Amino acid sequence: MRFPRKLLMGVAAVALPIGVLSTVVGTGAASAVGANATGSVTCTAVKGTVKFVPPLKAGGTASETSTVAISLSGCNASGSNVTSTNFTGKLSGTFTGSTNDCASLGQNGGTGATLTIKWKAKIGLSTVNNTGLAITGEDEALEPVSGDVGFATPSAVAGHNTATSSGSFPGAGSSQSFIYSKSTQGQVGAKCTGTGVASLAFDAGTVTIPSV
Repeated sequence: MRFPRKLLMGVAAVALPIGVLSTVVGTGAASAVGANATGSVTCTAVKGTVKFVPPLKAGGTASETSTVAISLSGCNASGSNVTSTNFTGKLSGTFTGSTNDCASLGQNGGTGATLTIKWKAKIGLSTVNNTGLAITGEDEALEPVSGDVGFATPSAVAGHNTATSSGSFPGAGSSQSFIYSKSTQGQVGAKCTGTGVASLAFDAGTVTIPSV
């Protein structure tokens, strides 16, 4: 079959911009290269949730899974190759406990967790790679002014007192970071004896990586 000359010329005219567009898109995608951040980072604002499945209850005996989703902001690096200032990160992960008893919230030592922090920051033109964070335990902590329930990580209890970071901001140590919820001990206790604690919302704290 023979196609009219005008039709073939039209197809060629359309194909050229598509080819050029493909080249440009491909070049742009290839330029996003990640690099590991050195030094340390401290984030002074915390906001997010920890969800408990099944909900925590007084005297609970079921195994329990906690899902963490925390946004970090006001982050600044020290002794680092990071060129961004006042940047952000998202901390996420899941860990499992042997019981959904509310008493586990107040137990120092606790269950360890492996978490990930995704950073929105740059090292020159490169994006900052994720941080892998392994925590061997945590302690209950109360916000000094409001008395709101929170956590300190890693735990101060021997054998549970190490946090190790890999990827960006690598290192290991035992100094603690703190996150605080919007709930007092009384409010949490009332839920424990009622419908249960399905989640805790966090709105304050300071996180430093690595723990040194």
